[in-house]
Amino acid sequence: MMIQKIVLTVFMVIALLSCSAESPKKIPLSPVEKETSSEVAPLSKDSFRPALDVLFVIDDSGSMDPHQINLMDNISKFADAIVRIKYLDYHVGVISSSTNSSYYTPNSCCGMLEGTVRYVERLTPDGINVLARNLVVGTNGDGTEKFFDPVYMALTEPNLSGYNAGFYRDYATLAVIFVTDSEDQSTLQSAASLHKFLLSLKKNPEKLIVASAYISDQNLASCPSQEDVEIANLDGLEVFFGLTSAITFSLCDNFGEKLADLGEKIVAKSQSMYLQQTPVPGTVKISLDGVQLPSDSQFGWTYNANNNSIEFGSGIDWDSYPVGIFPQVEFEILQQKPEGQ
Repeated sequence: MMIQKIVLTVFMVIALLSCSAESPKKIPLSPVEKETSSEVAPLSKDSFRPALDVLFVIDDSGSMDPHQINLMDNISKFADAIVRIKYLDYHVGVISSSTNSSYYTPNSCCGMLEGTVRYVERLTPDGINVLARNLVVGTNGDGTEKFFDPVYMALTEPNLSGYNAGFYRDYATLAVIFVTDSEDQSTLQSAASLHKFLLSLKKNPEKLIVASAYISDQNLASCPSQEDVEIANLDGLEVFFGLTSAITFSLCDNFGEKLADLGEKIVAKSQSMYLQQTPVPGTVKISLDGVQLPSDSQFGWTYNANNNSIEFGSGIDWDSYPVGIFPQVEFEILQQKPEGQ
């Protein structure tokens, strides 16, 4: 009987131990533990290859000869700022303010790109001089200057995929630059409608840049027009400039300095990468030619949460990198939880 009690006691102890808190059990994971243990944040890997389309809109009326020559003589200052960014894929084209083909040959009005080389790109031989020649559109154009209408014509059919084919790219930043001593007299487009049209093309307003060398009400006395037209009221252009936060300067200013500054500003705006997904904070990594760039506003990059973009610093020495080397961007994608969770 004593032996039976001892054996029974041993079995009871083993049974108690097997049910103790120390014994391993299969307990269902909580929702938080499931997410942490089984889900890995997806990665976004992309190459930053910025593209820029620049469209000059040049007044070709009778008073513009000295201004066109001034622009031609100084265009290298503008172009240098763009060309030196080796990874920037640019197109630069020129149209005139004429929409009446009777003033020119059929291929030199109405939003059609000027020149035998219709737009200049990085691989264009002697590109800066080609651009300089294209900018001199002549001064025998339509005396009823239009700027809004030709822009619209240049970026819509039949020109878009016809005569101007290849110039405009929907993924590129678009810069429209007006050079005139007169007011807009368009009949198809107003300041508001052209602005709406351009935004419909770009979707992101950050990818639309407008600039102009013109005669404002403020500098009319110091920069008079040589043309016998009324330019004191520039509501059309100035309304458009206000809608687009345009970069403007006087037509009679020092073109060299102003164009160089304009080129730098356009390049600075083009040096932003707008992300398709939102990154998990602290996971962004950017490398250039195999070397990681620092998170630095001058010599590296910064993340702008307001418009979900990466902005590259002006102090990066792009000239030290070979052509064809692009910044590589990688980050964990922030997963948005469904509403109500």
